[in-house]
Amino acid sequence: MLKYSKYIRYFRNVATSSRGAEAQRARGGDPSFMQCKNWIASSHSLQSAHRDDVATLVMTKFLKCLQLTLIITLLPYFAVAEGQALRTITVRGQATQDFNPDIASFSVTVMKRSASREEAKASHDKMLKSLLDIAKKYKIDEKDLSTAFSSVNPNYEYPNGKRKFRDYSAQTSINITMRDLSQTGQFQDALVTAGFDNFQGPNYTLEKIYTYKDKVLTSALANAKQKAIMMAESLDEKIDKPVDIKEEDTSYDSPRPYMAKSVSMMATSESAVAPPQGVVTVKSSVTATFSLK
Repeated sequence: MLKYSKYIRYFRNVATSSRGAEAQRARGGDPSFMQCKNWIASSHSLQSAHRDDVATLVMTKFLKCLQLTLIITLLPYFAVAEGQALRTITVRGQATQDFNPDIASFSVTVMKRSASREEAKASHDKMLKSLLDIAKKYKIDEKDLSTAFSSVNPNYEYPNGKRKFRDYSAQTSINITMRDLSQTGQFQDALVTAGFDNFQGPNYTLEKIYTYKDKVLTSALANAKQKAIMMAESLDEKIDKPVDIKEEDTSYDSPRPYMAKSVSMMATSESAVAPPQGVVTVKSSVTATFSLK
């Protein structure tokens, strides 16, 4: 930049002086491009020179014109370098908060096998109806029931490398959301009593997790500002407005789901005990840069 400082000063004066600009236009156009034009035109007076020398000279003058054009284009950015540098302070803000879960989810798989496809499907449908009746008994809304997958397939075995038909299997996996967390233990017992031996749950979590993420993110921003104020005051400075804010990460850790693989793992009792709910931990971190007054 120092190399071209004389050009910068010259073109700044031309740009800021309307009288100078008008005078230049009256003489035939913009000063920078007129100068470029004159440089290139002067090469035509070298007709007696060797052609390669003329081409080299023309290219050199063209590059000088290009340099001047770039300087004029970037003039506003050069002006910033002459002013006072922006003083900033950069901090990282963090926040962590625990929330009580408000929903519990179950995943229940119904599967029946039979040598007949029709029998496998009929047995499957009977079991599936039993599951839906249990959900209705515990006042689980239909919108809180969804099908993860459903299929009817033949199964084969391969003795001595040869495929042999074994049976048909019909299966469906249902996702269930419970909103009354006080009944999760009784719901588990009802599933076991009805013969469901392949289910997961309850898995406790938050329904509208994004609202909790936003709350913790706001706390992380407040933490970043407080850090910046503390650091600035320790240096007898004061922060001004933020000039850059970036969210690094906002995540949550749900309690681990309870899993039941067989009826023998869960013995029913007169007083069902629900697995502990735990808490949902939401974390957020940001990086913020503040200018100093």
